[in-house]
Amino acid sequence: MEASQKEKILVVDDEVSICTSIERYLSKEGFSVITTTTPADALRIAHTENIQVAIVDRLLDQETDGITIIAELKRLHPYCQTILISGQPSFESAAKTMRYQTFAYLSKPFKQESLRKIVCDAAEEYQKQKSQGIQQSLFTSLFEATPIPIILCDAQGYLVFVNPSFCQTFGYSAQEIIGKSLHEVIGISGGIFEQTIRKTLSGENLPEFNAIIHKKDGAFCDVAVTLSRCSNQSARFQGVWVILRDITMVKRLREEVLQTEKLSMLGSMTAKIVHQINNPVQVLIGYLELLRESSCVPAHMQKYLTTMHDAAHMIKRLTSEFLNLARPHPRVISTFPPEAPLEKAVDFLFQTGQINQCTILKEYDHNAPMVQGDFQQLNQAFINLLVNAVHAMEEQCEKILSVKTKGNINGTVTIEVQDNGCGIPPDIQDKIFEHFFTTRGNHGGTGLGLPLVKSIVEWHHGSICVESVPGKGATFIINLPCYSDELLAGQAA
Repeated sequence: MEASQKEKILVVDDEVSICTSIERYLSKEGFSVITTTTPADALRIAHTENIQVAIVDRLLDQETDGITIIAELKRLHPYCQTILISGQPSFESAAKTMRYQTFAYLSKPFKQESLRKIVCDAAEEYQKQKSQGIQQSLFTSLFEATPIPIILCDAQGYLVFVNPSFCQTFGYSAQEIIGKSLHEVIGISGGIFEQTIRKTLSGENLPEFNAIIHKKDGAFCDVAVTLSRCSNQSARFQGVWVILRDITMVKRLREEVLQTEKLSMLGSMTAKIVHQINNPVQVLIGYLELLRESSCVPAHMQKYLTTMHDAAHMIKRLTSEFLNLARPHPRVISTFPPEAPLEKAVDFLFQTGQINQCTILKEYDHNAPMVQGDFQQLNQAFINLLVNAVHAMEEQCEKILSVKTKGNINGTVTIEVQDNGCGIPPDIQDKIFEHFFTTRGNHGGTGLGLPLVKSIVEWHHGSICVESVPGKGATFIINLPCYSDELLAGQAA
């Protein structure tokens, strides 16, 4: 290699003439040369200059030898290439230099051409190592900063490295997970695992596949797994990169889209069914009214006709409620007592048989000020809260459901829905209003009921919170502002 730039060369030798001759020759070759004859000056230069190549005499003075200078140079400049020169070469000194990865060991006297070639090769090695070091540093920085969990495993499938994102996502420390088999971590059978590793190491591009990882806290995490061969010839390493993509939320969203499609289809079917029910119900109501007005019907039969008439109207009212729940409708702002949408929710769930096994305690403050908002939306929110309460009391022999309203002096109204069910653990009380968070797992929970309640309440400029002790039930507390012109203006906006 010819010196294409001013590589900085440090020459350290206690003979001035040797320093001078090396400086003159290497300067002609295009190098920038700094010379010194004392160890102290050499150490000072090492701390103040960026040295690429150092030529150091082995024997300098009684206190410091050349190997000490080389050790300090390598500490300060890891990519610096060192050349040890000596008039008294020995096996012992050569062995010591190996510890500090000395580039070459030259015996005096040496030819200038030999020195030039070694210095050029050393300068080339410096640039090579520096470039590799920068790339390694950038790679390490990228590897540690990426939010995607990444694993590196060896050719046998045992983990040798994980990035911080893996530890953060799944809760394990690097010490806990390194050394484990990959098939244990991502939950695939041993036979499939071995076949997958073998194909990846052979260079075959395998399609992304899905797997399940058990987090340290016991939760399951759905992941998409991509495998890629990792080969480093210089390090003689063969392994596999494993890139993990958390698809738990994606799967939930897909399930929710499917559920939404089912609800949309159910809404369409409900409208048709209600139409088919309402026609004969209307016939029944019409003829019952004629019979009640007829003088031919004995007096003692009138009470039966009245009961039948009320039952027919109940069917009509329930079909109307089903239609309201099944199809979306524009927001309609009105003013009403705070207990009105709550009472309607209780009545609807009682008529549909969902809370008729509960003891229902009502405590309404009829002197509370009016509230303003979308009656139907608040009704839906209370239905969701009441249904949640029923599920929480499934294991209770005596199910007690309490609903309250109360006016406050600060211009708000408090509405409470309380049950005596299983309660909510303190560590998840902050999560229950998050989308897709559910404690019912595969038992019908979608994780959307309480987030919907929260969004409805907040649209009404209100707030919602929960108070609960595990095993002693839960109380959901909603605070809504009382009716005012300012509130009306805010909701209209």
